[in-house]
Amino acid sequence: MRRFLCIGFVLLISSPLVSQSDNTESTGNDLLPKCNSAVRLMNDRNAQGVSTFDVGYCIGIISGVNDLLAGLHQIDNPDGSTKGQYIRVVTKYLNDHPEELSERDSVLVIKALKAAFPPKAQN
Repeated sequence: MRRFLCIGFVLLISSPLVSQSDNTESTGNDLLPKCNSAVRLMNDRNAQGVSTFDVGYCIGIISGVNDLLAGLHQIDNPDGSTKGQYIRVVTKYLNDHPEELSERDSVLVIKALKAAFPPKAQN
């Protein structure tokens, strides 16, 4: 069942349905402010002017990609890791790599999570 969910997610993120209304792909330039909003909300539960849509989008794409990569053994999430940790990892990656922000958002999430949580070496 998990494999079908992973395959479904891959199809979803590659689908034009997740594109913005102007038929362009969502990029790191779109994701960064959404994830910055999520970090602001994690730091201050009373933060003003935070879009719940933006926060939900950030959490959704990072959670989905994380679950996919973990299910495919492409990353090794440490015990006790949280969604908040993944959001911070991705946000830091986006801030540290401004030259990549024109790439598709899901690709950047993959890069960030793989860099932060490489898979354990296979014996």
